Amino acid sequence: MAQGEGVDQVPLQLRLATITDTIGVCEPLRLVLTATVPEGETLTGWYILDPAGGRGNLTIRGPDGELRLGFPELLDPETSWELSVPPKTPLTREGGYSEGVDMWLMYQFRTSRFVFEEPGEYVIQARIAVFLGRNLDDYKAANVVSNEITVRVEDSDQRGTLRLWQTPQQVGAFLGARPPLAALLEGDGSSAYASYARWALSADEATPIAERVALLRDLLAGDCPAQLADLAFLRIAGLLLEEKDYAASRDYANQVLDLDTAPLWRKEEARKLIAAAEARLAN
Repeated sequence: MAQGEGVDQVPLQLRLATITDTIGVCEPLRLVLTATVPEGETLTGWYILDPAGGRGNLTIRGPDGELRLGFPELLDPETSWELSVPPKTPLTREGGYSEGVDMWLMYQFRTSRFVFEEPGEYVIQARIAVFLGRNLDDYKAANVVSNEITVRVEDSDQRGTLRLWQTPQQVGAFLGARPPLAALLEGDGSSAYASYARWALSADEATPIAERVALLRDLLAGDCPAQLADLAFLRIAGLLLEEKDYAASRDYANQVLDLDTAPLWRKEEARKLIAAAEARLAN
């Protein structure tokens, strides 16, 4: 619940969670944000969880002090986004309705620094804007604030690997060196940084699908970080669907359904991929 000017209560609960509560320095952290209308309540108005909508922020308190990041600041600065405007016709959500989104907290584009550069404890809280009312003319704005979560960031004894992880790709390219992410895989390929490198490299649509699938298979066959597992299964299932390997696509998507760490909306993505694969297998 929350309050705003002219608003007694907002019938919306915001829950912030993580899939892991411990990461290494400079690693990304996956946040899972869920909005729920309490039973017996009705929400009439509008809100948006998507970071690209620009209607929320995170507060991070850590060893270096407090940092506040607007949701759009979590995205690549080249990502197209604009401040979403409440629609003329409001949404109506009955008690029990729930939806969520996951987002990565990793880098401060304004300062060109990783969020978790220093080891220690970090306390994180989310806030979103909610507009209550029956039409655009009488909307009243309020903020809904989530619970606080605590994350432990541990120092790394893999200095060479960490240095490669922190090196911008363009530095290696300019100097004619091996690209840092690729070099990570040639070094300690079992490190968490190498796992994140495989995930990042598998996202490059210019890379042949077979190579992207191989990266994801290596990721899943190794010590895959828990916060990557469902996403990796979904990505490889989607790529194999494109390659018409429908049975393998279905099998990978099925694994998401068995993961306790996978949010409900990711499991729904998996069900859609399974249905698509089975439909093609039936033809």
